[in-house]
Amino acid sequence: MSRIDALLLFGEKPPRGIQLPEKPPRSARFVARLDMFSQFPCNERSDTYRLSKNRKRSYWILWLGYFDDNMEMKWVYMPYALLACGDTDAAAAARVMIEAAWLEEKRRGWLDTPFEAVIADGLLTVDELREIAARVWPKEGGASCS
Repeated sequence: MSRIDALLLFGEKPPRGIQLPEKPPRSARFVARLDMFSQFPCNERSDTYRLSKNRKRSYWILWLGYFDDNMEMKWVYMPYALLACGDTDAAAAARVMIEAAWLEEKRRGWLDTPFEAVIADGLLTVDELREIAARVWPKEGGASCS
């Protein structure tokens, strides 16, 4: 399985015929919470990732959560990436989608460096997250996570 198999959404609507829930279901699995960067209080990014399936159980959905401190003062989730389920297990799906999404964010100039810290690991371990970061940002030497 390659990262090309992942469909990146970044909060956009999925292709016709694929229905997604409005928010992660209660059964969504916790993948990890990362501090992506924290240059100063008004310029920081902490991401929470959750994984679920669509209602038909044909696609994995990777959810990106962020704290909306501008208006609602709560965690807001958006669909970040999709992957056809096939025989892919949850951890493999999370690895493929996170790597594909980070590569695209790097290409677009949204994420120039690896994450700064793993706040909590879950479905993916700290070591797995570091390995993904090292592939996405090879010149930077992977993540400097703690």
